[in-house]
Amino acid sequence: MLWVAIDKTSGMPLTKQVCEQLRSKILSRDLPTGTKLPSTRRFAQEMQISRNVVIYAYEQLIAEGFLESQEGSGTYVAEGSYLEQYKEVAQEQRQQAQIRQSRRTRDVIHFQIGVPDLSQFPRQLWAKLLRNACFDAPQDVLDYLPPEGLPPLRQALAGFLLKTKGLRCRPEQIMVVSGSAQGLAVLFQAVARAGRTFIIEDPVFIGSSRILKMSDYPFLPIPVDEKGMQVEQIPANLPTSGIIVTPSHQFPLGSVLPIQRRVKLIEYARAADAYIIENDYDSEFRHHGSPISTLHLLDPERVLHVGSFSEILCPATRLGYIVVPDALFERCRQIKSMLGLVTSSLSQLALNAFITEGYFERHFSKMKKLYRAKRAMLLEELERAFGDRVSISGDSTGLYVVAAFNGIEFTAQRLEDLLEHGVQVSTVEESAIVKGRHAEKLLLGYGNLQFEEITTGVQRLFSALAPVLKAG
Repeated sequence: MLWVAIDKTSGMPLTKQVCEQLRSKILSRDLPTGTKLPSTRRFAQEMQISRNVVIYAYEQLIAEGFLESQEGSGTYVAEGSYLEQYKEVAQEQRQQAQIRQSRRTRDVIHFQIGVPDLSQFPRQLWAKLLRNACFDAPQDVLDYLPPEGLPPLRQALAGFLLKTKGLRCRPEQIMVVSGSAQGLAVLFQAVARAGRTFIIEDPVFIGSSRILKMSDYPFLPIPVDEKGMQVEQIPANLPTSGIIVTPSHQFPLGSVLPIQRRVKLIEYARAADAYIIENDYDSEFRHHGSPISTLHLLDPERVLHVGSFSEILCPATRLGYIVVPDALFERCRQIKSMLGLVTSSLSQLALNAFITEGYFERHFSKMKKLYRAKRAMLLEELERAFGDRVSISGDSTGLYVVAAFNGIEFTAQRLEDLLEHGVQVSTVEESAIVKGRHAEKLLLGYGNLQFEEITTGVQRLFSALAPVLKAG
């Protein structure tokens, strides 16, 4: 009897289920070359499924070359359809899928960074703004748009940047992008020059290093301390394409680049004829004092500014912006157009209405109060559970804190242990180029956690680390 697992409640078509399992059995040689398959009628009866399902599955596999039909004899596994080591790979994939499914269904509290409170996203309002955009927009807005974005939104963003960041620019210098990663990719390509290197922070915003690696752009990591990038460690006379920094809230350590280092950085960029790419990551929600001034203010012709609405609204909106000097704007425009990097016109119209009709200010004010309360609770719970065994930093801005646990290294095995206790975290080491400097530091995001989850999450973290703390 030929047996395959059929799940009539999965939502996957039965024909596809039969095809996938027979295909896998053939590739792994569970059904060797020359094996005769049961007739469609018998197979259907044994599996208690429609005969048509089996007929269609056999026909599909015959078309793909896995099976061959011999007139008057039956259907057989075709020669040459076995793939070496497929069985081991398939088994490993199944095991990994089971692990992922197990984690999804388990009660795990995820201190996820970079994600706002998704339950607070104004769904009804956003749907209304999108609907209005769809019905009211002129037909040309539904056509292919200029890569720099819609003029009304760029105008609104110029006012938004001046009011929220003190960043002064013309609408013509703003390009709308689908999130900060797209903006970074465009800028990296725009400023890259043969024989020159990018300078990045270490630890670094992972998105930046991934784009550089995928694009084969050389880069030099410069260590970060409690005052941000150690600018004095940048080699003199290094041919440089661009310097990528997060000066207002360094990711992931959370430090602020002081004016002395900002001045040195700009002086270096001028001497090297290089651009500075200011990734203004996670800086909107400042919990102490006024917002930090942008680096762009010191030299608008040298500093390229990148921002996103992923944390103010939600990542699904896929809306961001870059501010580029006139000398570089057309090149960025051509790159975005050439790569087909489209930003939804309807989403742009919705964001424009969200800003210009006053919704943004109300939403931002509400979320700022909420995140301050969540941050306060997280700090209180960490203090109650760990006392002086934990040191907190990088918490004055953003939606996460850096928690350093004295004498504890967060290895892969320890992170797995935390997961077994129902808590998932990120580490600073994951963002480090040079490993080993930050092994004791966790990143605890609180933006998308409810208050009771923060309390329970810290309790689980303490429970998981208690044996190590006692041993220490």
